[in-house]
Amino acid sequence: RPDEAITIKLKIKYREAIEGLIAGITIYDQLSHPLFATNTQAEKIILEKYYSESNTIEITFEVGNVLSDGTYYV
Repeated sequence: RPDEAITIKLKIKYREAIEGLIAGITIYDQLSHPLFATNTQAEKIILEKYYSESNTIEITFEVGNVLSDGTYYV
């Protein structure tokens, strides 16, 4: 629905903290054309402050739904 946000969740597992880590997403159409992209740097999310003993970071991106009916890839 156009009035609902799209939620994309990333789960990143790591062995050790990586300085300056940036995680991102891109949404593609069926022809592999990029339609939307963002990352933690653009969203001003600093991942280093989320490092913990669990060795897992979970990131949620919420974007406005500008997509029409169809199949899309992340």
